[in-house]
Amino acid sequence: MTSTWKDYYDKVSKRSTHPILKIALGHSTKIGKAYDLGAGAGVDTKHLIENDWKVVAIDKEKSSAKYIKALIPSHKNLKVKTKGFEELKLTKSDLIFGSASFPFCHPLDFNKFWNDMSSSLKKGGILAGNLFGHNDTWAKSFKDRMSFQNHKQISKLFNGFDILFFDELEEDRPTAMGREKHWHIYSFVLRKL
Repeated sequence: MTSTWKDYYDKVSKRSTHPILKIALGHSTKIGKAYDLGAGAGVDTKHLIENDWKVVAIDKEKSSAKYIKALIPSHKNLKVKTKGFEELKLTKSDLIFGSASFPFCHPLDFNKFWNDMSSSLKKGGILAGNLFGHNDTWAKSFKDRMSFQNHKQISKLFNGFDILFFDELEEDRPTAMGREKHWHIYSFVLRKL
């Protein structure tokens, strides 16, 4: 059976706000402009809107925009865009969040994408999300299309930031679509210096 993005969004639309976003908001000193990158079904976007953020929700899948607009119909503090990470032109912001989405940036574009995110954050702004490590199942299958990091690479990426939260997790559990997978995930919340 081949699953579609619609199937995926149907599954993840039932989950609660990502715990890393909750940690990030706990460290945020001001409410302002936020990017939700790889916004998916819009669960985290909705949480940001409900907490008075002005949100730009971005996902490369067109079906994501439909889910978000259905979840949060015509809200003055919401912009929804359909773009891939390599196409983004981010403006100054107070928060950038990506729930397991940053690894989907093509490896040839990843460093530029990360630098663009870092540059667009205001001083004191929060960058939060997940990266995948080299022990992840997908590192073998998708290394030519996805980005995976090791500790040394992550240390370089985190230059210019204060690390507010960092966790590394390796475990076997199913994906949202029920396929067994070995996960190697780095979760982080950073404050720009």
